Amino acid sequence: MNNRIQLPSRNKKQFRLRRFVWQWHRRFGVAIAVFVVLLSITGILLNHTDSLDLDGINIQNSAILSLYGIEKPVITSFSTSNHWFGQLDQQIYFNESTLPGCNGALVGVVTLTAENLFALVCQNEMLLVSSEGELVERIGDLYQLPTPISGAGACDKLPCLVSENSHFLIDINELSWQQTKPDLYEPIQQASAPNELLTSWQQNYIGQAISLERFILDIHSGRILGSFGVLIMDLSAILLSVLVISGVWLWLKSLSPRR
Repeated sequence: MNNRIQLPSRNKKQFRLRRFVWQWHRRFGVAIAVFVVLLSITGILLNHTDSLDLDGINIQNSAILSLYGIEKPVITSFSTSNHWFGQLDQQIYFNESTLPGCNGALVGVVTLTAENLFALVCQNEMLLVSSEGELVERIGDLYQLPTPISGAGACDKLPCLVSENSHFLIDINELSWQQTKPDLYEPIQQASAPNELLTSWQQNYIGQAISLERFILDIHSGRILGSFGVLIMDLSAILLSVLVISGVWLWLKSLSPRR
């Protein structure tokens, strides 16, 4: 004897539909659980970005920075009079202090003893810096500086620079560039700065690129993984909407009287 209850065909269809919706409701929930939590946490952090000072915190981790295509820059460094000068991209450093960027690559640093100044010689510009690390003057085309400059050093123990295979004595008082013979030219050689100073320069330079606020915002939007990440977050938002709709539908069905 068969005791199985036979449901009307209409009820069978409703039961199958409810089971189908319930199965996919659970699957979608599991699939986007991580992304919903991620969106929630990053959303809360971004909502308090001012109180947490997220914009004032810079990312230093090289693995995170590599996601933005940021690599540690090449460092050019010189030493004179117990001071260190360095250049990372266009950023100039004087010991642990920063100076305004220079037009072109740093090719040498010479000491102007009488004026108690340093001349930071770049390809298309020269910066005059005091022994305290203060920028005194920028010298460029306005002062008829011979460019492009390929080197700097001493000519017969006097500060000079090299431009297009010609050597010029540096006269800062007159702001003139007297051509001289290259026989006694001694170029300033690059020197490797101490590791602690190199690390400080690198962290200062790289750390200015990405703030913690931007990093969290890129995680929130998915842009940290490029267009693929944005697509994932968009899909997660769509599935979350489907979860809400299906959840409400299942709840309403559970309240309806069974026939």
